[in-house]
Amino acid sequence: MRFKKPTIIMLSSIIVVILLTACGGSGGSNPSKTPASKIKYSGNTNPAEITRADAATMVDDILGAGDEYGAFRIATTTGALPKRKISLTTTLRQLTELIRSTDFSPAEQSRSSTGSVQIAAVPVSQVQACDQGQGKTTLKGALANNGTGTLTVSFKNCSIDGDRFNGDVKLNVEQFDFTAGLPVKSVYIIQNLSIVGIDGDFSMGGTLSSTITNDSEILTANVVFIDNVNGDALKTENFVVGYYYSPYNPTPFTMSLGGRLYDSQLGYVDVQTKTGLRFPDLASKYPSAGGPLIIQGSNGAKVSAIIVSARTVRLEVDVNGDSIIDVAGTIPWSNLGQVASPQNTPPVAKAGSDKSIFRNQQVTIDGGDSFDPDYNLINFRWSLVSKPAGSSAQLTYFDRSSTSLTPDLTGEYHIALIVNDGKLDSIADEMTVTAMNRPPVAAISGARVMYQKDKAGFSGLGSSDPEQDPLSYQWQVTQSPPGSLVSLTGDTSAVAYFSTDTPGDYTMSLTVTDAQYNKSSSHSFHVYSQTDFTCSTEQLYAPSAQGRLTLDTKLGGPLWDFLPLCDGWLYHTYGIGVTLVNAIQGFELTHWELPFSPTSLGLTADQGTLFAGGHSVTKLDISTANVVSVPLDRRAYKILRTTNDSALVYANATASYDPRIYYLDFQTQSAIELLNPSAFSIAGLGFDEKHNKLFISRMGNNTGQVAIDRYSYDSVNPSLAYDTSTPVFSRINGNRTIGISPDGNQVALVNGGISEVLDFDAATLTLKSSTWIGETTPAYSPDGAYIASIRDNVIYVQSVSDKTVARSYPITCSDSSVPRSSIVKFSLGGNLIYSLAACRNQDYELLWFSFRP
Repeated sequence: MRFKKPTIIMLSSIIVVILLTACGGSGGSNPSKTPASKIKYSGNTNPAEITRADAATMVDDILGAGDEYGAFRIATTTGALPKRKISLTTTLRQLTELIRSTDFSPAEQSRSSTGSVQIAAVPVSQVQACDQGQGKTTLKGALANNGTGTLTVSFKNCSIDGDRFNGDVKLNVEQFDFTAGLPVKSVYIIQNLSIVGIDGDFSMGGTLSSTITNDSEILTANVVFIDNVNGDALKTENFVVGYYYSPYNPTPFTMSLGGRLYDSQLGYVDVQTKTGLRFPDLASKYPSAGGPLIIQGSNGAKVSAIIVSARTVRLEVDVNGDSIIDVAGTIPWSNLGQVASPQNTPPVAKAGSDKSIFRNQQVTIDGGDSFDPDYNLINFRWSLVSKPAGSSAQLTYFDRSSTSLTPDLTGEYHIALIVNDGKLDSIADEMTVTAMNRPPVAAISGARVMYQKDKAGFSGLGSSDPEQDPLSYQWQVTQSPPGSLVSLTGDTSAVAYFSTDTPGDYTMSLTVTDAQYNKSSSHSFHVYSQTDFTCSTEQLYAPSAQGRLTLDTKLGGPLWDFLPLCDGWLYHTYGIGVTLVNAIQGFELTHWELPFSPTSLGLTADQGTLFAGGHSVTKLDISTANVVSVPLDRRAYKILRTTNDSALVYANATASYDPRIYYLDFQTQSAIELLNPSAFSIAGLGFDEKHNKLFISRMGNNTGQVAIDRYSYDSVNPSLAYDTSTPVFSRINGNRTIGISPDGNQVALVNGGISEVLDFDAATLTLKSSTWIGETTPAYSPDGAYIASIRDNVIYVQSVSDKTVARSYPITCSDSSVPRSSIVKFSLGGNLIYSLAACRNQDYELLWFSFRP
């Protein structure tokens, strides 16, 4: 069944009711009285299987009619009957054209004595000849003078391009645009329409709605077609066809499709265009761009019709719904529905050009240029013909349009492709992947400065190999002062340890090898005499003495904490590790490489073990650089208590979400959750070593209140028990941070502009004072006599006994910017006060002030 091709200009200019009387009116559609269609669908209602054999036919059913509007057609085959096609969208568009192009004679308008148009229904009764005078069309009904209403359009042997229409269509005009001269919203109700032509004998029923705007028309079809010869049926379910064009220059135009199509034999498929199909002009038979058109059946299987040009289309078939192409082919549009020639020609395989890559890199080999001269779809068969001896590399796929390979050894990999058109194999086509190796990269981190009798670790863990090959290490001391006594251990390990008794300049060399190539790096450092510096340099303690050190953190995360060892020595986080520095003289002593950027630090009482926390907590023996890690599913933000074999850690998912308190056992490398205070947000934590008490500040149960919770810690059987004596204060805002006095008899709470010091015993917590100055980060001196805190970028040191201010130290940045954050701590000797400030143009500045009460 073929129809003449309509044009959008005809649809825009030839209308059903252009000559009808105007203005207001009654009438319109009455769906409740609309008789149901006599055409019923019966057949397969299951999802259609999509196979290699019917993929081209399915696309042909959608786009293969060669109509510029895209003929939606369904293939039907029964026994020896010839293949018949029902052209849905073409038929629907021709039906709308047929009705709109029917000529109506206008009725006389009724006017009042004032000349205004009267509201009245206008009866319609017309009989017209059809195309070339063959058959007739009868229209009956009534339309309001606003153009809305219901007409019955009856066709009797009405000829359209050689096809004959018989039957009735009820047209409900719901909205009419007199300016454009056409109904812009209408519904076609088809009870039983017979369409007979040279291609077949069909019956049609259902509903078709049309909505027209200035630049588009949207058709929504819920119709059924019956083949009156063999009984095959087609049904559309909410199938939307959109046409987008300029009413003044409808070249080019775009068509979109979407909805469900049922075939009585195959089942149903879901149809969608990702973007509209673009036709270059009205005379074009096929789209030249847009799409792709996706046809999806059972189990996620689908056909993708990719628009190559107005001449060709590429079909890619995913048979099993795994989003990988199983069958493909590029064929002319006109060959979609054709039966393959009995004179079958073998297909041609194209495996692609040779490729050179690096070992352990994945390469994709694409056979998409393979083709069949008869335009049959082809499937693919890949094979790895040869590879280097000892290689275990394999192709990822053997039966897809493309495959991939990850060479594990250097050398050549020969890959062959054979394609099959369903009957014949192609000649194998081969391509070669040549795998090359890249040399490793050597990198050393470690001390730049040492002292006599010190032992420092130098790490090669930052070394890498582009192909992720295992590395071997070789350390050497390539430069040393005369008479040096060098001791180097672990010279073939990733971390080597160096010690000497001789001051002077040294150079350490590391060579890493990946079994094929090697690469070296060197690292220079200086060894000072042990007498060059001591912890008690008295001249530093003059009241005006102040030092400053810029701590570079560009290689890793921000500096979260620092721990003074003695006056002038401290640890701080640096890159992916921890560094011991001499703050006063401004040089780095040694650096320990870790697998993460630490967010917290801790020391044992004897200062022999360092704990660094991140997404795991690592215990680092300072003298041997031996490390043991316990992984965490959260980030460790504060290390509360440490022993040589355990740690109590505060961790959470973010800085203020989902908190946990863990006990870490470094002998078993296990983490035990002791507390899950998920009901509140932790603001500050402190641990009283003397009484084994954990303090947590948080917002109280009532708005505007701050509470301190206290827990007793059992280190023998690791657990936290809640103490019921919990003070609550009516304070709001602020950091709510906590400091614990060395004797454990005082808790300092900072809460906004109000600071409180609490005295307590084993049974009660009592508010003692709110008179000291600080606003953030309270810190007690080692002897417990003084408390330091920061307010308005000034460190205030106050006497704990009488709250008098003993010292004040302004915090400034060397670039004159305002510090963005700060931390205050006493050195363990109590002789220096450290403050950490984040400045605008530098990383972090560590300032220290001498302290003498």
